[in-house]
Amino acid sequence: MTSYAGLLQKLKEKGMTRSALGAKLGISSRTIAKIGRGEKIADWVLERIAEYFGCEVSDLADAGYDRKTKNNAAYHSGFAVSAEDKGFPALQAARVADGSLPYNNGTNGAGGRHSGTDQNVNYLLKTLREEKSVGLPGGIYHEMQIRMTYNSNHIEGSRLSEEQTRMIFETATISAEEGVLVDDVIETANHFRCIDLVIDRAEEPLTEKLIKELHRLLKQGTRDSDLPWFAVGDYKKRPNVVGGRKTARPSEVHARMEQLLNSYEVLGATEGISFNDIIRFHYEFERIHPFQDGNGRVGRLIALKECLRWNIVPFLIEDTKKVYYYRGLSMWEEEKGYLTDTCLDGQDTFRKLLEMFEIPVPDASDKV
Repeated sequence: MTSYAGLLQKLKEKGMTRSALGAKLGISSRTIAKIGRGEKIADWVLERIAEYFGCEVSDLADAGYDRKTKNNAAYHSGFAVSAEDKGFPALQAARVADGSLPYNNGTNGAGGRHSGTDQNVNYLLKTLREEKSVGLPGGIYHEMQIRMTYNSNHIEGSRLSEEQTRMIFETATISAEEGVLVDDVIETANHFRCIDLVIDRAEEPLTEKLIKELHRLLKQGTRDSDLPWFAVGDYKKRPNVVGGRKTARPSEVHARMEQLLNSYEVLGATEGISFNDIIRFHYEFERIHPFQDGNGRVGRLIALKECLRWNIVPFLIEDTKKVYYYRGLSMWEEEKGYLTDTCLDGQDTFRKLLEMFEIPVPDASDKV
């Protein structure tokens, strides 16, 4: 337990509530709730609050704060250079600085709160494969397919409801309601197949070929696939922007993806991959924006694959949180904590699924 008596006193002196503090500093309601429960919150959040009050972190909380990061420049800068210039080479230094470890959101192995678990077993991946192989209804595989597909598609503008998504998965049909777009239905069915591919090939190295295969599965049969210049299963042919921001030129995509993937795989082979590394990779992938369309969904599928590969609790970004997700991506260079906090929130959401189905989970921790 962490005592936030100092923080609560600061709030009282300022006549401010915890919720007001969260709104002022852009801290998620889930993180604010953790303060109320005496749970450890991310170091960057405590540092931001301390900066706001003009005090030391030790004046706010009396446990759970790793001071070794406070004066470390690499911790505050994340990547020392941007992916546009250098790719991923500064990742290892950033990981050493932020204290992240190779497995399970900051812990080694798959150990969790369940007694008698083998820390070398990837219980989630094992269960997903078992349930997928027999088409088991009502299990973690079933529910993960529906929730991840609904939310990921809805973030990108799908009009299908969660119940319609569930019907497509469970019955391969959909009620004939006015306003249902054919592409929404096709991409929903395609996303189910993408998750199946991720489960089947989770332990493989991450390659351009595999990423392109995810894009092909996602976009095949859609109206986009009929466009002569829309490269389904291949990198974009025309320049594009995301949120008004410049992305990689088509001529640059292959080289930048190759560099990003090579550096990431080297890190995995030498140090292992942490949750923080996956978040960083997700940002760099979305910054490159290698495909004409479907980058967000493919990026989140890659993140799922890598979490399963490295035995880390995945994150599920809910459609209701997309404003925080977009903020995190757009402001990564200025404040990495926004995206990190949003993904940790998504990890908490997925952890509830694991607990519902009694899948052993890593220790609940903010350390990434």
